Amino acid sequence: MRDKFPEFYKPVDQDLDDFWQGAIFSYDANTLLNLYRYTETTRNDFLDTLRFLKDRNRLWLTYQASYEYMKNRLIVIDSQKKAYDELKKLLSKNKGELEAQLKSYKRHPYLNMDEIEERLSELYKEFDGEFDQLDKDHPDYMDNDPIFEKLTEIFGGCVGEELSDAELAAIFKEGKDRYEKKIPPGYMDKKEKENSGDLSLYGDLIIWKELLKRFNGNNEKVIFVTDDLKEDWWLMFKGQTISPRPELLKEFIKETTKQILIYKPEQFLKYSKEKLDQPVTKGTLDEVEKVREYDESLLENLRSYNWPTGATGSSLYNLSPTGSVLNRALAHKSAGSHIWDPFQYAVPHSLNDLLKAKVYLDVNGYLPQNFSLAELYLAGLISADEFLRLHSQLFDEEVRLATEPSPNVLNADSKQKQRDRPKREKKKTTDTEENENDDK
Repeated sequence: MRDKFPEFYKPVDQDLDDFWQGAIFSYDANTLLNLYRYTETTRNDFLDTLRFLKDRNRLWLTYQASYEYMKNRLIVIDSQKKAYDELKKLLSKNKGELEAQLKSYKRHPYLNMDEIEERLSELYKEFDGEFDQLDKDHPDYMDNDPIFEKLTEIFGGCVGEELSDAELAAIFKEGKDRYEKKIPPGYMDKKEKENSGDLSLYGDLIIWKELLKRFNGNNEKVIFVTDDLKEDWWLMFKGQTISPRPELLKEFIKETTKQILIYKPEQFLKYSKEKLDQPVTKGTLDEVEKVREYDESLLENLRSYNWPTGATGSSLYNLSPTGSVLNRALAHKSAGSHIWDPFQYAVPHSLNDLLKAKVYLDVNGYLPQNFSLAELYLAGLISADEFLRLHSQLFDEEVRLATEPSPNVLNADSKQKQRDRPKREKKKTTDTEENENDDK
């Protein structure tokens, strides 16, 4: 059966060894952008492995992946730099809320609230000072970006050529049909990128087509490393990632008459240590895996709870004593209200697209269609304080609309009361007469 359905089988050990001893390595933009999210040790391990492959002429980057890295680099840098101020704002807000709640215990005979408040104040000051120092020590990658410089050096002479307008037009045309039929890759981007232009909408498909073109008609093998989490790259079963999509593996075999290996970043580093004897530390493997697991858990939360625009999960409000928005919504839901439902309209997005949505929010004051504040919060791009501030006005309006009768209902009730008034007056008069007769 293996010869008929090779896309469903993992390569045997000998084939795997052959790949790792001679294959060309290619990467998507997410993998390179995540270098800004790693600690220095992990980042250096990753870059050293890339240099090792570069020295052996075993690197190649698609033009589209290079372009997407260039386009999104500053967005990622900005999100990392802003984290310190956002955490300080969050702590400041929580400090005020906690102090307000502590006042209710002022008269407790066995609690020295003045001492407790003083110790808390010192703790918050300590946190503020640490965040200020971290912010001060954080590299200013906007002005001087050594990661960008190192990647420029490593991938110098290793980037594919830009596809022609005719080639791109053909991909856009084919992509429309593929996305309608949910043929991977890229169709999961349809809802979130349909208004972002064809180059963005069909970005994953362009990368795939570049890989097919580059490795067709030669004897070179390829290992593609992607940090894309969505099901249009990976076969999912009960929340677990099983393998690359068999359709992709089959298409590559059909077009090039050879196999392709597709890895996550942590798999790439693990095999680099085992097969290429690279000095990748256990700490690096653990960190890359944790970053991946965080992103996967975010995506799984979004899949599981079907967040609408502006909704979030209960974990958001664990950070804030005043976090009652979700509870209020669920209370209205359980009472039969049609209030904004946190279990509808699932539209999961990639981290890169969430970063772009954050920039859009900063510029316009609202999110693009199908994006939610919850996603930005869970991805660490906005603080709980920002979420509550941006969301409260919308939510309170929806609560009002959901709990107050509409003007038509009010008018109808008023008219009915007017019609019933003579009946009530007549009944009141009758009751009064009966009471008087009883007295007599």
